[in-house]
Amino acid sequence: MVHYRLDLSHYYLRSRIGDDDKNMFPSSPYQYDFFLEYIVSGDRAWWADTKQNISTVKGDLDIQLTSENILKFGAELNQYDIFSDVVKYVPQTTYFGKILPDEPQLNYSSSYHYFPRTGSVYLQDKLEVEKDGAVVNLGFRYEFLDPRSERPVVEYVTPDSTSGQYQSQVTRFVPASIKQQLSPRMGLSFPIMWNMLLIMNYGHYFQFPLFDYLYSGTNPQQLRNGVSVLVGNPDLKPERTHAWEVGLKYGLDEKTLLSLTYFKKEFIDQIDSKTFLPSKARLAGDYGFAEYVNNAFANAEGLELVLTRYRDEVLSGSLSYSLMRTEGVSDYANQGINLQQWGFPVLNEPYPLSWDQLHSIKLVIDAQLPLKIICNAVWTYNTGRPYTYFPTKDGYTPQDTTQPFLPNNARLTSNSTVNLKFSRKLALGDLMSLTLYGDVRNLFNGLNARWADSNGRIGGQLGDPSAYYDPRRFSLGLRYEL
Repeated sequence: MVHYRLDLSHYYLRSRIGDDDKNMFPSSPYQYDFFLEYIVSGDRAWWADTKQNISTVKGDLDIQLTSENILKFGAELNQYDIFSDVVKYVPQTTYFGKILPDEPQLNYSSSYHYFPRTGSVYLQDKLEVEKDGAVVNLGFRYEFLDPRSERPVVEYVTPDSTSGQYQSQVTRFVPASIKQQLSPRMGLSFPIMWNMLLIMNYGHYFQFPLFDYLYSGTNPQQLRNGVSVLVGNPDLKPERTHAWEVGLKYGLDEKTLLSLTYFKKEFIDQIDSKTFLPSKARLAGDYGFAEYVNNAFANAEGLELVLTRYRDEVLSGSLSYSLMRTEGVSDYANQGINLQQWGFPVLNEPYPLSWDQLHSIKLVIDAQLPLKIICNAVWTYNTGRPYTYFPTKDGYTPQDTTQPFLPNNARLTSNSTVNLKFSRKLALGDLMSLTLYGDVRNLFNGLNARWADSNGRIGGQLGDPSAYYDPRRFSLGLRYEL
């Protein structure tokens, strides 16, 4: 038996920032109050016109070799037409968010038009052994990225042999190489007792960089004029992930399942930005440039315990607990250039990343109450995510100048939220019904913090209310069905 599917698609997206023509771009910068806390006049220096055309052809083929063996094959090809024209100036700030009014604005402007390609081919063999209930999945996935552009080679040269000053020059262009990877995917599950199942999974995964990371600021005119402080890198490698998972599932009875899972992930070739400075650069008036590079890595490791009750109309649900640790050397792609701007050293030792949550608990209850009311309740609890506690009195210098800068050295308070849904269906004759339903989010109106500033104040100096997750919200409604 053979099943096949063929898809053809085209996707177009255009995004604009600013209604005026690019040549009419507002030139009046922000003006601030005496204490440099509020904007009192000026325009946001940001204009953009970006377009994406994506044409895709995709095919899948399933072949039933035997009653226990299925072979799957598929391929996909994407042709992109990427255009971006951005004018963007950003004021320089201290790490604490204070504006540096006497410093020139950082220019993140960019203009490019490229036609990259991506594609993939996969092959998977699934074998189910009916005799002992084992299932084996073995497959491979090939992926490629063709940037179809050139990488500039920037060198620092002396205009004359006596000045001792250096200037940056683009000396030549090198074609960016095709990035490709063959990724194994393996899965195995088999019973070790009549009510216990062992599950194992292993795989490699490939994630292509954003096109801005490849192309921003790389056209020849921009490179000659040195207009952008952050330059893309057409030779960026895709980010790679190696993932392992081992789990046990144990049936306590016909309606209750207990599972324990250990997982580990390695993130390799993550994208960060690195600032390149020539010797004697400040004497020459050339402060170098920043470029996206693959020099970051991270690791995630965790344990999850889940108790599930299902196939019970009166009371079902699940209770899960996870313990996880995520560490790396970079939180986001622009971290390198920001550290350089703030005068902090580049980080080489792993630290807890901003989305790291040590403990998480989730309770889900589906119940049928008296009067045929159907209820769903979800309680989630998470220990606080990390943030950087690096206090300051004036917004320009640390409160303790001897304290080293250590990212994510403190944690927010824990979060706890209860969401509730209920419904009651009323029959109106044989063909019609009316359903009364309600939805309550954050039932107990808990104050759950999103972020805090470097002084540990949730919402910062101005007490920004968006520093908390949504307060209690509820909705009631009627649904009429024929």
